[in-house]
Parts: sequence; C-alpha cells; structure tokens
Amino acid sequence: MEFEYLNDYKGLGRAVFLRGYGKDLIVTLDVGPRILHFSAESCQNVFAEDVLEADVLPDGSVCHVYGGFRICHCPETFPRSYISDSRPVESYSVLGDSLVVDAQPEVWTQMQKRLRVTLRPEDVEVQIGIKNTGAWAVQCAAWGISACAPGSTVVFAGSSEDTGYLPNRSLVFWPYTKIQDARMQFFNAYHVVRCDPARAEPLKLGCRNTQGWAAAFVHQQCYIKHFAWEAAREYPDFDCNFETYDANWGIEVESLSPLQMIEPNQTLWHTERWEIHSGISLPTAMPQEAELHQILQHLGLVETDQFCK
Repeated sequence: MEFEYLNDYKGLGRAVFLRGYGKDLIVTLDVGPRILHFSAESCQNVFAEDVLEADVLPDGSVCHVYGGFRICHCPETFPRSYISDSRPVESYSVLGDSLVVDAQPEVWTQMQKRLRVTLRPEDVEVQIGIKNTGAWAVQCAAWGISACAPGSTVVFAGSSEDTGYLPNRSLVFWPYTKIQDARMQFFNAYHVVRCDPARAEPLKLGCRNTQGWAAAFVHQQCYIKHFAWEAAREYPDFDCNFETYDANWGIEVESLSPLQMIEPNQTLWHTERWEIHSGISLPTAMPQEAELHQILQHLGLVETDQFCK
C-alpha cells in the first residue's frame, strides 16, 4: 500500500495519493474532504475534473462542485445542502490500509462530514458519515455523490422482484427532466443515461435500486458503485436509494442512505463499495439491452438471461 502526501493538487491545496491493489485515489485535505481522482492504476481519472459549477449562498460563501466524489446530507434543499466545504479538514489519519478524514463541522447546520476510505484487493470501501454536533436530534440521510467524467455512460439496475399483481419498480423524475430526452434509455432490467458534453441542459432521475449497483463506463474503464437497499426503511425523494444527475460537465452517480434520526454527538454511517475495471468499454454510447447484458454478466453484476428475451 502506498500513501503519498501532495503539497498542492490542482491548486486546491494539500491532498493524499493512495495506491494499492491496482487502484489509484486522491483525497483532498484543504477542501472537502473530496475524492478527486479514482482510476485503475496509472489510468485516466474516471471522475470529472476542474468543474466550474458553483452556487453562491446567502452569506456570500460559495459551494463549488470541483468534480470527483463529495458527501452531502439530504433531503436536498437550498442553502442547507450547499454549505461550502472549501476549507481545510479538521483532522486526518492513516490507519493500516485506510485513510480517515473529518471535515470541520458546518457552523449553520451543526453537521460534520466524515470519510473513511479503505483499499482492499477486491474493491474500495468508502464509508461516509454525517455527525450531529448540535444540541438536538436531526433527521436526514447520507448522500454520496460521484461526479463522473464528461462522455460517461451510466447503467443502473432497477427492481427485479416478481410481485405478482403488485407493481415492482418506479422511476422518479425531477421537474427539469424531459421524459423524451434522448440521453436516457430504458430497458426491462437496466436503465442507461449518457453524458453528452454538447448538451448543457440538466436532467435528473432516481429509483428504488433493490439490486444496489450502478456502473459508469468512460476512458476504457468501468467504475461500479455498490450500495444497500433496506426494504423496511424510508428513503428520501419518493423512496430513492439511487439517483443520477446529468449535465455537459459530467454525470453524477449518487447513493442515499435511509432517513434516520441522528441524536446529538452521534454519526449516521453509509457505506459504498467501489470497483474499477480497465480495458472495458461499451460497443456504442447507447447500447442495446442484449449487448449490455453480456457486458454486465462479464462484470459479475447479473447472473441470468431472464430479462433479455
């Protein structure tokens, strides 16, 4: 396992470079914490970089997207979900194969974002925490957002349960999303959203992803995010544990925890598992279901041909 301290990464200050088990990551220390780089070893970054999107808050501070992976709490609302993290973290430490980073608590919300990244032979475990540093309990969900590079194609699973006479799947659309948008493609087993760098208008959709995975194909690599679905729990946004936001600067692969009441001085933890596969790409930007199914079988994400008939 290799850890390297970087004095200045892309003008954003200090960062830590991690390499191990065929994977590269860069975690910032003077903003965030953010994971601004993820790739197979010595390969191109699958995350969006140098993103200029930003929101100005009522107090004059600025919430920068930057790119990469960031932690938020939801349900989403302005300005609470957009508190600026452009300041040094409170603490960081290396524990074995793990890097642990705690942001400074947000003064207005009294919430603290926490990150623990562990490199393992089979994947990277990314644990995100929302700590309540305030005086009373707060209900929210943890929200892990990975902004993937322009040109990415994101494939995600829906629900495959046989529920007989009852419905078994749903898609949730945000007001600015046009149902007929050609960047979206819907199949029985999976759904596809493509990031077109020439299309600036955003779209966003989410779902109850009971299979708990989404994959982004870009730069001859496949980035896979695994996350949980807990059927007995309540999730934000009409019960979404997965969402994706698409614009010309990149496409976000987002997982959400169940809503939870966080007592003072307690932390809500949410876990993602990341895989990275190199030397793999889709045959076209918008492949057909049978083509997708073959690739997803190769990646170990699906096992049967039941939806490809």
